[in-house]
Amino acid sequence: MTAILQALIEECQAGLVIIDALADIMDGDENSKQDTQPVFSALRKIADSTNAAIIVIHHSNKTGGYRGSSAIKGAVELMIEVKSEDGSPFVSFRTVKMRDIEAKTWTARAVWTDDQFYLSTVEKGQADENFTKAQRFVIRFLKAHGASLVDTIADNAEGCEPATARRATYSLVDRGITFRTNTGKQAIYDLTEKGKSVQL
Repeated sequence: MTAILQALIEECQAGLVIIDALADIMDGDENSKQDTQPVFSALRKIADSTNAAIIVIHHSNKTGGYRGSSAIKGAVELMIEVKSEDGSPFVSFRTVKMRDIEAKTWTARAVWTDDQFYLSTVEKGQADENFTKAQRFVIRFLKAHGASLVDTIADNAEGCEPATARRATYSLVDRGITFRTNTGKQAIYDLTEKGKSVQL
Protein backbone atom coordinates (compact mmCIF):
# COMPACT_ATOMS: atom_id res chain seq x y z
CA MET A 1 0.00 0.00 0.00
CA THR A 2 2.74 2.51 0.95
CA ALA A 3 4.72 1.63 -2.19
CA ILE A 4 1.65 2.23 -4.35
CA LEU A 5 0.94 5.58 -2.69
CA GLN A 6 4.52 6.73 -3.11
CA ALA A 7 4.54 5.64 -6.77
CA LEU A 8 1.34 7.57 -7.46
CA ILE A 9 2.70 10.71 -5.79
CA GLU A 10 5.90 10.49 -7.83
CA GLU A 11 4.00 9.79 -11.06
CA CYS A 12 1.66 12.76 -10.57
CA GLN A 13 4.38 14.93 -8.99
CA ALA A 14 1.81 15.74 -6.31
CA GLY A 15 2.76 18.42 -3.81
CA LEU A 16 -0.28 17.87 -1.59
CA VAL A 17 -1.97 14.60 -0.63
CA ILE A 18 -5.16 14.50 1.44
CA ILE A 19 -6.17 11.21 3.08
CA ASP A 20 -9.81 10.97 4.16
CA ALA A 21 -9.89 9.45 6.70
CA LEU A 22 -7.34 7.80 8.98
CA ALA A 23 -9.73 4.95 9.87
CA ASP A 24 -9.99 4.02 6.18
CA ILE A 25 -6.27 3.46 5.64
CA MET A 26 -5.25 1.60 8.76
CA ASP A 27 -5.80 -1.87 10.13
CA GLY A 28 -6.08 -2.49 13.83
CA ASP A 29 -7.18 -0.21 16.65
CA GLU A 30 -6.78 3.56 16.40
CA ASN A 31 -6.59 3.64 20.21
CA SER A 32 -3.44 1.49 20.12
CA LYS A 33 -0.02 3.10 19.82
CA GLN A 34 1.28 -0.14 18.29
CA ASP A 35 -1.29 0.13 15.49
CA THR A 36 -1.22 3.88 14.80
CA GLN A 37 2.50 4.62 15.02
CA PRO A 38 3.50 2.46 12.03
CA VAL A 39 0.92 4.23 9.84
CA PHE A 40 2.30 7.67 10.59
CA SER A 41 5.90 6.49 10.38
CA ALA A 42 5.20 5.17 6.87
CA LEU A 43 3.46 8.41 5.82
CA ARG A 44 6.36 10.49 7.15
CA LYS A 45 8.85 8.44 5.10
CA ILE A 46 6.74 8.98 1.99
CA ALA A 47 6.49 12.72 2.66
CA ASP A 48 10.26 12.99 3.20
CA SER A 49 11.00 10.95 0.08
CA THR A 50 8.60 12.76 -2.27
CA ASN A 51 8.65 16.22 -0.67
CA ALA A 52 4.83 16.13 -0.66
CA ALA A 53 2.73 17.50 2.18
CA ILE A 54 0.41 14.79 3.48
CA ILE A 55 -2.78 15.77 5.30
CA VAL A 56 -4.67 13.08 7.21
CA ILE A 57 -8.29 13.80 8.15
CA HIS A 58 -9.32 12.28 11.47
CA HIS A 59 -12.54 12.64 13.43
CA SER A 60 -13.28 13.92 16.91
CA ASN A 61 -14.59 11.98 19.86
CA LYS A 62 -17.70 12.76 21.92
CA THR A 63 -15.81 15.14 24.19
CA GLY A 64 -14.51 17.24 21.31
CA GLY A 65 -10.94 15.96 21.26
CA TYR A 66 -9.48 13.67 18.63
CA ARG A 67 -10.18 9.96 18.67
CA GLY A 68 -7.52 7.38 19.31
CA SER A 69 -4.04 7.04 20.73
CA SER A 70 -1.97 9.98 21.96
CA ALA A 71 0.67 8.67 19.56
CA ILE A 72 -1.30 10.32 16.75
CA LYS A 73 -0.58 13.80 18.12
CA GLY A 74 3.02 12.88 18.77
CA ALA A 75 3.54 11.67 15.20
CA VAL A 76 2.41 14.75 13.29
CA GLU A 77 4.14 18.05 12.60
CA LEU A 78 0.91 20.03 12.69
CA MET A 79 -2.54 19.24 14.09
CA ILE A 80 -5.47 21.53 13.32
CA GLU A 81 -8.92 21.26 14.91
CA VAL A 82 -11.75 22.10 12.50
CA LYS A 83 -15.24 22.87 13.83
CA SER A 84 -18.54 24.24 12.57
CA GLU A 85 -21.86 24.74 14.36
CA ASP A 86 -24.96 23.11 12.88
CA GLY A 87 -26.50 25.43 10.30
CA SER A 88 -23.62 27.91 10.37
CA PRO A 89 -21.66 28.84 7.23
CA PHE A 90 -18.59 29.53 9.34
CA VAL A 91 -15.79 27.04 9.90
CA SER A 92 -13.32 27.64 12.73
CA PHE A 93 -9.72 26.42 12.75
CA ARG A 94 -7.38 26.10 15.73
CA THR A 95 -3.85 24.76 15.89
CA VAL A 96 -3.69 22.03 18.53
CA LYS A 97 -0.05 21.08 17.91
CA MET A 98 2.65 22.79 15.90
CA ARG A 99 6.40 22.69 15.48
CA ASP A 100 8.44 25.81 14.76
CA ILE A 101 5.38 28.01 14.13
CA GLU A 102 3.11 30.18 16.26
CA ALA A 103 -0.30 28.83 17.33
CA LYS A 104 -3.16 30.34 15.31
CA THR A 105 -6.94 30.43 15.28
CA TRP A 106 -8.93 31.64 12.29
CA THR A 107 -12.37 31.43 10.68
CA ALA A 108 -13.58 30.99 7.10
CA ARG A 109 -16.97 31.08 5.44
CA ALA A 110 -18.10 27.98 3.54
CA VAL A 111 -19.59 28.87 0.15
CA TRP A 112 -21.52 26.45 -2.07
CA THR A 113 -22.47 27.13 -5.68
CA ASP A 114 -24.09 24.88 -8.29
CA ASP A 115 -20.76 23.40 -9.35
CA GLN A 116 -18.20 24.14 -6.66
CA PHE A 117 -17.40 24.58 -2.99
CA TYR A 118 -14.80 26.90 -1.51
CA LEU A 119 -13.84 28.73 1.67
CA SER A 120 -13.71 32.52 1.70
CA THR A 121 -11.75 34.79 4.01
CA VAL A 122 -13.52 36.15 7.07
CA GLU A 123 -12.27 39.35 8.62
CA LYS A 124 -11.73 39.33 12.37
CA GLY A 125 -15.06 39.89 14.12
CA GLN A 126 -17.17 39.25 11.02
CA ALA A 127 -18.19 35.77 12.17
CA ASP A 128 -19.57 37.24 15.40
CA GLU A 129 -22.32 38.90 13.38
CA ASN A 130 -23.69 35.60 12.11
CA PHE A 131 -25.63 33.04 14.10
CA THR A 132 -27.18 29.64 13.56
CA LYS A 133 -30.96 29.23 13.60
CA ALA A 134 -30.81 27.89 17.16
CA GLN A 135 -28.57 30.72 18.33
CA ARG A 136 -30.94 33.27 16.82
CA PHE A 137 -33.82 31.63 18.70
CA VAL A 138 -31.95 31.84 22.01
CA ILE A 139 -31.11 35.52 21.49
CA ARG A 140 -34.71 36.35 20.58
CA PHE A 141 -36.04 34.36 23.54
CA LEU A 142 -33.76 36.06 26.06
CA LYS A 143 -34.56 39.48 24.61
CA ALA A 144 -38.27 38.77 25.06
CA HIS A 145 -38.18 36.99 28.43
CA GLY A 146 -34.98 38.09 30.15
CA ALA A 147 -32.84 35.78 32.28
CA SER A 148 -34.18 32.24 31.96
CA LEU A 149 -33.45 28.70 33.03
CA VAL A 150 -31.64 26.81 30.29
CA ASP A 151 -34.37 24.15 30.63
CA THR A 152 -37.01 26.81 29.90
CA ILE A 153 -35.12 27.98 26.84
CA ALA A 154 -34.85 24.41 25.56
CA ASP A 155 -38.50 23.60 26.33
CA ASN A 156 -39.66 26.58 24.24
CA ALA A 157 -37.37 25.92 21.28
CA GLU A 158 -38.77 27.06 17.93
CA GLY A 159 -37.28 26.03 14.62
CA CYS A 160 -34.80 23.67 16.30
CA GLU A 161 -34.69 20.75 18.69
CA PRO A 162 -34.59 21.41 22.46
CA ALA A 163 -31.12 19.87 22.72
CA THR A 164 -29.91 22.12 19.89
CA ALA A 165 -31.27 25.20 21.66
CA ARG A 166 -29.52 24.11 24.84
CA ARG A 167 -26.19 23.71 23.01
CA ALA A 168 -26.72 27.07 21.31
CA THR A 169 -27.12 28.75 24.70
CA TYR A 170 -23.78 27.32 25.81
CA SER A 171 -22.04 28.17 22.53
CA LEU A 172 -23.16 31.80 22.79
CA VAL A 173 -21.26 32.09 26.08
CA ASP A 174 -18.01 31.51 24.17
CA ARG A 175 -18.94 34.35 21.81
CA GLY A 176 -19.71 36.76 24.64
CA ILE A 177 -23.44 36.87 23.81
CA THR A 178 -24.86 35.04 26.85
CA PHE A 179 -23.61 34.41 30.36
CA ARG A 180 -24.63 32.28 33.30
CA THR A 181 -26.12 34.41 36.06
CA ASN A 182 -26.01 31.89 38.90
CA THR A 183 -24.01 29.02 40.37
CA GLY A 184 -26.87 26.76 41.44
CA LYS A 185 -27.85 23.41 40.00
CA GLN A 186 -30.45 24.95 37.68
CA ALA A 187 -28.47 27.10 35.25
CA ILE A 188 -29.89 30.52 34.40
CA TYR A 189 -28.66 32.45 31.36
CA ASP A 190 -29.09 36.02 30.20
CA LEU A 191 -27.77 38.26 27.45
CA THR A 192 -24.58 40.26 27.91
CA GLU A 193 -24.51 43.90 26.81
CA LYS A 194 -23.03 42.67 23.54
CA GLY A 195 -25.90 40.18 23.23
CA LYS A 196 -28.50 42.86 23.90
CA SER A 197 -27.11 44.94 21.04
CA VAL A 198 -27.29 42.12 18.48
CA GLN A 199 -29.61 42.94 15.59
CA LEU A 200 -31.24 39.89 14.01
